[in-house]
Amino acid sequence: MATFVGLSVPTAEALIRLGLAFALGALVGLERELSRHSAGLRTHILVCLGSAVFTILSIDSLVGGETAAMSAPFLLDGGEMAVRLVRDPARIAAQVVTGIGFIGGGVVLRHGATVRGLTTAASLWMVASIGMLVGSGHYVLSMASTALALLTLFVLGKVGKVFSNKHQLVYNRLKLTVSLEPGSLHVLQEWVDGQFRGRVLEIKTTTTASGFLSLHYVVDVTGFELAMPHLQETLESVSGVKQSGLKLYIGEDDA
Repeated sequence: MATFVGLSVPTAEALIRLGLAFALGALVGLERELSRHSAGLRTHILVCLGSAVFTILSIDSLVGGETAAMSAPFLLDGGEMAVRLVRDPARIAAQVVTGIGFIGGGVVLRHGATVRGLTTAASLWMVASIGMLVGSGHYVLSMASTALALLTLFVLGKVGKVFSNKHQLVYNRLKLTVSLEPGSLHVLQEWVDGQFRGRVLEIKTTTTASGFLSLHYVVDVTGFELAMPHLQETLESVSGVKQSGLKLYIGEDDA
């Protein structure tokens, strides 16, 4: 009589792993919650728990059922035929790694002329890997990874802010909005090239109901000294410019 032998995670062990995944996910999520980010405590807990559940499932489930095609028969000491079913724990785990990218992409937002949420997306990716470590029973590695993640978010985040505050100028992005007569675009472009050659990050062009062109420039002015009144005056003197507006954006940390 064939006996199916395979790895199995006992219920008590699985509950311990889920509890640890909950705790470690909460530790990382708490830092994001205190920093008032969109993906906070609950999101990080759920991501860590979900990764642990899928990892436990991938280890414990028998791929292929009881089919001989996915089995490797061998004899036990008593001469009884046993069958060890072949598993592929990486199948579900690989989908966790891929799927977490969709959640991470949802927390990356554009805020004015800057992009925010990259650190939060990275922390979600990190807690997913921590959940996978817990689900596979690597307790020491999971706790060490959580400690390093918290060190990065709490300690290095504060160090980075202190360093950037000492070396970063107050403004690092300039947004220009210009209403322009048709046919004068080349004149304006020459002015922009003369003022900010190689610093333009983005250009958007639309046409208003009155037939004027509306242009929006985003310029990187980090390390660039600006004389705003003079800049506004020279912009308005450009041939074809009907209206113009300049706005400076304060450089913000993504953390």
